[in-house]
Amino acid sequence: MPDNGDAELRLISTVNMANIQYVALSHCWGTKTHLKTTSENLDAMLSGISLKALPKTCRHAVRVCRNLGLRYLWIDSLCIIQGNESEWRHEAGKMSTVYGNAFLVIVASAASGDHGGIFPGRITNYLYTLNFEWKGHDIELKLQPWRTHYLAQHGAGEGYLSRRGWAYQERLLGRRSLLYHRDEIAWECNETWRCECGVGDRVGGPKYHYNLHEMILSAQHNPQILYEKWRLVILDRLLSKQTDKLPAISGVAEVFRFHLKDDYLAGLWRRDLLRGLLWRNITNLYATFPASEYCAPSWSWASLTGYTTAHYVPWGDEEFCAEILDAHCETVGKELTGEVTGGWITISGPLAKGSFMVPLEVLERSLYSTIPFAMDKKQGQSSSVEYCGVDCSIGAWLGQAGTDGVLEQIGMRLKRPPPRKPINLTSEKRTYPLDECNVRIWCLKIGQGLLCHRTLYHTFLILGKSQKREGSFERLGVGIIRSRKFIASFDEKAIHTTVTII
Repeated sequence: MPDNGDAELRLISTVNMANIQYVALSHCWGTKTHLKTTSENLDAMLSGISLKALPKTCRHAVRVCRNLGLRYLWIDSLCIIQGNESEWRHEAGKMSTVYGNAFLVIVASAASGDHGGIFPGRITNYLYTLNFEWKGHDIELKLQPWRTHYLAQHGAGEGYLSRRGWAYQERLLGRRSLLYHRDEIAWECNETWRCECGVGDRVGGPKYHYNLHEMILSAQHNPQILYEKWRLVILDRLLSKQTDKLPAISGVAEVFRFHLKDDYLAGLWRRDLLRGLLWRNITNLYATFPASEYCAPSWSWASLTGYTTAHYVPWGDEEFCAEILDAHCETVGKELTGEVTGGWITISGPLAKGSFMVPLEVLERSLYSTIPFAMDKKQGQSSSVEYCGVDCSIGAWLGQAGTDGVLEQIGMRLKRPPPRKPINLTSEKRTYPLDECNVRIWCLKIGQGLLCHRTLYHTFLILGKSQKREGSFERLGVGIIRSRKFIASFDEKAIHTTVTII
C-alpha cells in the first residue's frame, strides 16, 4: 500500500515475504454489491486498485493504516478469491493465523455494511456535563449512559458487528484491536482495555470471553477449564449463511484443538462429549427451526437455524451412566474444524419410551418452549409428568412430521389429518383443529449430578426416531429432572441399550 494518499493500491503475494507487519480488517460486508477479488479480475487487482473503487469501510481502513504508518492491509473480500468454494474453505481454515498474526485488527463495529464506513456520525449529546460546587471547589463531571458503554466492552448491543458470527472470531483471535464504535474509539489487547471517554479503562485485559490469550492461560494447569471456556465461544451470533455456523468459529476451534489435544466434532469435543451433548437452547425471543440445509448432526448445537443460544446444563459433582462407544464427523476437505456433511454418535445407556403431551397453546407458539412429557405407563398406573427443553419450535417439527418423520405422532385429537407441509404458526387461523397431540419420544439417561453439592438431578437426551437413516435417532431436546417419582418410573422401564444418533 503506497504511502501517497492518492496512489493506487494493489494486491501482493506474501508467500516469499517473512515477518510482514500488517493490519487485518474486521467488518460486515452488508448486502450491497462492492469490489471483490475473483478469478476473472485477479490479474487486474495485482496490477492496481483504485482507492475510489473500494467501498467506504475499506477506504477508511486504508486511511487508518496510512495515518499509523502501516503499509499492508488484509481485507477478506479482496485477499481471498471469491466465488471459489475450495479456495474459500482453505482460507477460512487459516483465520487463526491471519488474525492471530496481525499486528493490529481494525474493527468496524458500528457499520452494518461496507457502505457505512468506519467513522459513523457521533451523537453530540452522548456526554453530559454536570457542574457543581463542593467544599469551595468548582467541580465538573462528565456523565455518560453506563449501559451502552458497558455493553460495548462486553461485545453486545453496541455496534452492529458485535452481533455477527465471523466478527466474534476475528476479534477473539486478534492480539491488538482498535474498535470504532458508534460513539467512541476503544483499544484492547492482552494487557489492557482503554476507551476514549475513560469510563471503562481497566488494566488486566478485557473480559475473558473476548480474550483468547486469557482463556488459554487460565486453563494451562487444568484442561477442564478450557472446555468450560468453549461455552463462551459457541454463544450464537447472526450469520448471513446458516451453513457458516461452524466455519465462523473454525479459527478459534483450531486454537482450542491445539491446546486440548482433542478431537473436534461439529462444535463439541470427544473427551468432553457426554457433557457437551447436554447443551440447551434458552432463546425465548426468536423462533428456531431445523436447518433447511445440512449444517451439523442433530446432536450438535449448530444443527439449528435462527438466532439460538446454546448453554450447557450446569454440572456439579457429575456421575455419568452413559458411555460413548463411537463418534465421527465427515468434514468438507481437509479442514477438521470447518463444515461437516455428516456425523453420528454411538452411545450406550438406559433408554425408555415416553411421549410429548403437546397442548394447543404450545403448538401455536412459534418460540422456543418447554414441553410436558412422561414415560409410558402400564394399565392402571399413573404417570409422572415432567418438562424438558426442546431444541426448537415444536410446531415446526410437527408440521414436518409427515415428511421427515422425526416426531412420530402416536395420539392426536384431530377432526382431519394434519397437513404434510409446515404449519404456519403465525397465522391467526389454524390449518386444522386439535386439542392436544401426543408424540413418541425416547429418553436416554446421560447421568446425574449434585447442583451446589445439594440438589440431586438427572439429565436425559430426548430422542426421536429418524427416517433419514433406518434404526437411528435424532436429538429433540434435553431434560433435567429432579422428581423421584419420575426417576423411579424411568428406572422401572429403562433398558440398557446402544443407539446411534445422527
